[in-house]
Amino acid sequence: MQGYSIDIFTSGNGLKYFKERSIPNTKTYHLIPIKYSLSDNKISTLKTILNFSDHFKTLSLNAKKIKQHIQKHDTNTIFVDSDYSYLFWRKYTHANIIAVNNAFEVLSTFYNKKKFKLLLIAHFYFELADLLINYIICNKILCPCLSYPNNKPYSQILFKKMIFIPPLVRSEFTAHSKQNAPSLPLKGLLFLSSSGVSDAIMEQYLSRLKKYHISILTPQMRSAFNYNLFCQYDFFIINAGASSLAEIMALKKPALVYPIPRHAEQEINASIYHDLKLGIKTSEKSLFDNIEKLLKYYAEYHEQNANRKNSSLQISKLNQYL
Repeated sequence: MQGYSIDIFTSGNGLKYFKERSIPNTKTYHLIPIKYSLSDNKISTLKTILNFSDHFKTLSLNAKKIKQHIQKHDTNTIFVDSDYSYLFWRKYTHANIIAVNNAFEVLSTFYNKKKFKLLLIAHFYFELADLLINYIICNKILCPCLSYPNNKPYSQILFKKMIFIPPLVRSEFTAHSKQNAPSLPLKGLLFLSSSGVSDAIMEQYLSRLKKYHISILTPQMRSAFNYNLFCQYDFFIINAGASSLAEIMALKKPALVYPIPRHAEQEINASIYHDLKLGIKTSEKSLFDNIEKLLKYYAEYHEQNANRKNSSLQISKLNQYL
């Protein structure tokens, strides 16, 4: 396709990902990340709320940068994640704004299960606010669902702005259909991009993990996160971010999923994954017991993954839903 350009405003992992790849007709711009406040190395809802002034300042700076950009360029379509800076610049553009947001699946799972810890209720309201802001501001909301296609279509009248789609993954994860036979002994890969497991505890884990033939990939080695690397391993230990889970599901290999403590979205993502019987939701306390369980019943988990319909979606294929 000729005569187009894509400008990418991102922060953190996204910034590194796009800068390391030569994608035609794209430019990458840096945004300031908004970070959760922590207490005892875990997300603190109260501290995050009390730190609102800093978050507002960050949003304002990001909004100023994007506003200046869209005023100089004739933009047709803008895709946004949960970056609320668009509250400041929306009125300066007539472009279609499409949100990519999984808050609805998080909210509906939370409501249907009714058994999550009370501690997560405050985060539930964060997700609700996230969805409502996108619903009011954006023209469409693409809702990637880990449970797709198991989830049923919702009322098109009530949710006319929302389009339910399979999980989004990098193109190489859908371009390959080969299912490698498990190696013996089974090899695992641990990569916790941002967890509540302290560095000191991780040091204690090293020798125990080696016993199970588990390698460790640190966040600093993120550029190595690719299809060929993942194909070398038979199972994974990961956080429960939607992107990480989607790509592991596309690989059709089981995982131990460790949600970041007090993170509602990750708690619920992990529960969806566990309920699909594709792997095991775990905690720091039960990690090694669950490693034993996964290895003991590996054949069953591997078969469940192998038989699951591959419903992952390349970003380049989004036009079929729009």
